[in-house]
Amino acid sequence: MGRPAEFSDDQIIQAGLELEREGGGRLVPPSVIRDRLGGGNTRRIAQIWGAFLKNRELEAARAKAAKAELPMAVRRLLDDERSSLEGRLVVLCGDIYAAAQQEQHARQAVDLEALKRELAESQQKLDAAYADNDAMFEAKRAAETAMATMTAELAEQYRRADRAEGQAAAIEGMLTAARAENAQLLERAARAEAALDRLTPRAPGEAVPVGANLVVGRADLRSGA
Repeated sequence: MGRPAEFSDDQIIQAGLELEREGGGRLVPPSVIRDRLGGGNTRRIAQIWGAFLKNRELEAARAKAAKAELPMAVRRLLDDERSSLEGRLVVLCGDIYAAAQQEQHARQAVDLEALKRELAESQQKLDAAYADNDAMFEAKRAAETAMATMTAELAEQYRRADRAEGQAAAIEGMLTAARAENAQLLERAARAEAALDRLTPRAPGEAVPVGANLVVGRADLRSGA
């Protein structure tokens, strides 16, 4: 079974008559009837509307011929000529509508291609912006990593300097203590030497070697003996 008609013949003819009255009797193309109906097959509308116009013209011609009492042969000739002209007019209207549709589709295809190019260019710019942002992010992360490394190294150097300063202070303290102890030892050695000199017997008239033993003791203390 074929696809049922979307609009009946009467609906097509009524739409054509309404447009004809609105246009003051001007010719109504099938495409305009299709627009008024909101759909339908243009060729079918052209056939139905053309057949209606043809029959109406034939009836009008018959009525006029009857009034004028033209010969039958003349009336038939006029009817045939009118039918031929109406048929060619209907076909011409259909061809014009089809050509207009093709032109519209061509313009739409051109506009669509232009839109696709614009979208592709926009996508390329967006991708480039994303790439630049990624590069900037990587550079920032590398800089932050380098800064963190430098900060850690500087902190380690500060810790080493603090340890070295502490060690130097400890050594200085040890040296100070050693000097104090050395001085005490020297003083004790001097007292011991003096006491020893007093206790050592000597011949009458022998000079006392003052500080001789003390010098030796100090030298020994300095040398670590």
